Amino acid sequence: MSSTKIIALLKRQDPQSFAGLACSTVNGWINQSGDKPKWSEKALKMAEYGHDQGQGNKGGQKGIFTQFPTVEKAVITCLNQLRDASVPLILVTIRGIVVALIMQLAPEIFDIKAADSSEF
Repeated sequence: MSSTKIIALLKRQDPQSFAGLACSTVNGWINQSGDKPKWSEKALKMAEYGHDQGQGNKGGQKGIFTQFPTVEKAVITCLNQLRDASVPLILVTIRGIVVALIMQLAPEIFDIKAADSSEF
């Protein structure tokens, strides 16, 4: 199956997660060195640990905020307002905002363990 067909299938299953998925990313997940293409060890490990393949080769936990829509909405609203006000945002600032909102609205998020035993 081509990377284009794989992306089309993934986007049908989960349009939001795979909206920005590129063929080059999928091609990076496929090991072409043998007689038949197969998933790379890295892609299999990411899938095993529950990493969101829609985030490219970087992995990442999928949907932590799906259980906490109020927190997700607060984070998005706050960051959008800061962006609209032309406030320069850097990763440290964004992380601080996210952590502060979680602490205020749903501190139990910090206790959730991922499939690979990692925590926030």
